[in-house]
Amino acid sequence: MIATIIHTALAAPGAGKTQAMIEKLPNYIKQGERVIIALPTRRLNGEILSRMKDFNLNPKVINSDEVHNKSVSKSIEGTLRNGNENLILVTHEGLKLTNPELLHGWTLVIDETPTPLTLHHDTLGDLEAQQVFRMTDINDNFLTIKPGMITEMKQRISTYKASKKDQSKASTLSGLEYKLFEALLSKQIIYIEEGLKKGKVVFHFHTMIESNIFSHIRHAKETHILSATIEGGLFDLFSKRFGFLYKISPFTPAPFEYSCNITIFPMMNGMWSKTQALKGECGDSFWLHFANYNGQVIDKVLANAINHTPEEDFLVIANNWTDFGPHYDIPNKKNGIDYSPIDCRGLNIYKGKTAASLLFSGRPSPNDQKSLQILSDKYGISRNDLINAWVVTNKLDASLQAVTRTAVRDRENKKPVFLYVQDLQVAEYLKSTHMTNAIIDTSLAMTPPKQQDNRCAVTLDEKDKASDFIKSSFEKGMRRPAVNKALIELWEVSEATASRWTRAIFQGANPKSAEGLEQFVA
Repeated sequence: MIATIIHTALAAPGAGKTQAMIEKLPNYIKQGERVIIALPTRRLNGEILSRMKDFNLNPKVINSDEVHNKSVSKSIEGTLRNGNENLILVTHEGLKLTNPELLHGWTLVIDETPTPLTLHHDTLGDLEAQQVFRMTDINDNFLTIKPGMITEMKQRISTYKASKKDQSKASTLSGLEYKLFEALLSKQIIYIEEGLKKGKVVFHFHTMIESNIFSHIRHAKETHILSATIEGGLFDLFSKRFGFLYKISPFTPAPFEYSCNITIFPMMNGMWSKTQALKGECGDSFWLHFANYNGQVIDKVLANAINHTPEEDFLVIANNWTDFGPHYDIPNKKNGIDYSPIDCRGLNIYKGKTAASLLFSGRPSPNDQKSLQILSDKYGISRNDLINAWVVTNKLDASLQAVTRTAVRDRENKKPVFLYVQDLQVAEYLKSTHMTNAIIDTSLAMTPPKQQDNRCAVTLDEKDKASDFIKSSFEKGMRRPAVNKALIELWEVSEATASRWTRAIFQGANPKSAEGLEQFVA
């Protein structure tokens, strides 16, 4: 079988990949080519449409904003079938939902490397799980649809979707059941584990959503991917496993180097992880971020970065489990802070930022690793190769995309840019790819504290932190049982003691001089 070619336009973020593609599109259209462009997110439409108009390009835009109550996938498929358009603008997600066979004769352009794999992990109690099991079977721990249940499952999914658009239509399907049934109907892998939680039976669902993007690439007349990097990530691993070859795309822009001075500061010795980032002053382990300034490692890292360059405009990119925002007080900060989601590909609204702090991990969780092992067995790819590719995609390349949202991409910027990244692995990746002239400065790297036999010397002021800890948990909306569980599991106190402390705060009183809490306060 002849290998399918993927044309790659590889260049640094901000080098003008999208612009180079737009400038060459008119000739493609004049030659009778039909082109479908997939963007990573619909929020990029406005900027790209504005640039396309300068070249008399008027694409048909098909996404959830444009089709409203209609199905996005059916709208795309209908447009591909009728052949009345020669230029279509969709999203990665819209493309994945589309029948690949309809791309025959079309040139496919994918802006940014598509994600071939998404992992979900959900837990259901026994009662809710039984609702799922009524329509499914478990075979060797894998969930399958019971014979004769496909039609009912499709009907229930249809009713659920209708109820989201029209509140007068009721659905008994939960959001998680909907996700599981959708995955089963699209022949995705769902692995089941039974466990105990607070003495009650629960079921853990590990769902592996594999994109059919490679089927789209095979059916298209030709495919171009505009990206900063491909090598070493999940897309690269699977594309090579499926026999694809790369060739330089004519959409590749002219060579580009960042002109400003860039200093990269790895902020942690060793590998950044959620476990390390959430540690307290004494090495205590926590399971959530309490957003107490300078209280946990992640707070110290951000404070060290900002205090190092307090007059710079900062961009902070962190996981959604962190609790930063307008309420978060950073002493000595002279200018404002903007917070961005990790997936900020294509965004140009932060070009004025001269400093960035990256506070996300991107490493596979234990649940992720379990799913990657299953995929390793399915495809004959080593588990280590999958984990390494996961890290490249979700940590290293995501970090490159994040830091290049800043002033480094502004060709007129002459100010120095300061990048405070997670660890040396990220710093070296940035320098080895598109920031070859950057300086790596390890002077701010901190070593996470080790636990000191569960004890710390506590001042009277620190005793008050015990009350603050519980109060902050309630302010975050945590229920008393959840706070109690944190005290019991993480600090090994009795259930009665945990209940007494939280009850006192819940009723508006402090624990008596924070008595007995000295050994647990970070």
